[in-house]
Formats: sequence, C-alpha cells, structure tokens
Amino acid sequence: MVMPRIKKSFADRGLLSSFFRSVLLPIHLFREYRVSQKLLRDPERSDFDLKYGVEIAGDIGGRTYRSDLNIPSPNWIYGKDYSGVAPERFLAILSSLNLRFEDFTFIDFGSGKGRALLLASEPSKGSWE
Repeated sequence: MVMPRIKKSFADRGLLSSFFRSVLLPIHLFREYRVSQKLLRDPERSDFDLKYGVEIAGDIGGRTYRSDLNIPSPNWIYGKDYSGVAPERFLAILSSLNLRFEDFTFIDFGSGKGRALLLASEPSKGSWE
C-alpha cells in the first residue's frame, strides 16, 4: 500500500518535492490524528449540513481523505481526496449562466457526496441560507 503512493508521488511531484513532503508527513499525520480525535468527541457540522440534515462537508476540516476510506481496488491510488464545492461558488456560477433552468437537466459527473446535486435542486438557485 505504501509503494504505490511513493511511486505516484515521484511521478506527480518529482524526487526532491517527494522527499520534502515525506519529511513533513509525520507532522501532517499527527495533525490529522488530533483533528479526528476532536471530531470524535465533538463532531462539528457545517451550517449547510445542519440545514439540510446531511453529512456532505467532509470528515476533517471539510475534506474526506481517500486514505481513510476502505477502497478494495488497486486503482484507489489514482483517486483524489473529497472536498465538496463551496455553495457560494456553485450558486455564483449558476446565476452567471442566465438560463431558464426548467429547460435543462443538471448532470453531475463524479458527484461525490452530492452537494452540487442538492444545490442544483433548490428552486430559487439563489441562496442556500
């Protein structure tokens, strides 16, 4: 499980950058561990998640790390960590399109946890607050 990560890091970042990142890895792992322990004691939910009764924001600081998931495939190494689209950003993009949304079907390829789908389903498309 470690070798595919090392090979991918060399391919994506090069030898020098991979080395410097590896030196910092224990610090990042310790920080993730501290945050996860805090979340176990006092789970924080975003305003968005609380409003809609969902768990979309991600597990640690708005992200879900692929290394925390049990993915039974050798292709897991090519995946990316999950981070949902910011509601404000998504709605700004939609509002700039100047379209009659009733005339279209919204399709989200790789929808992750579905935040964009939930936002697109809002009748007003103007604000989630």
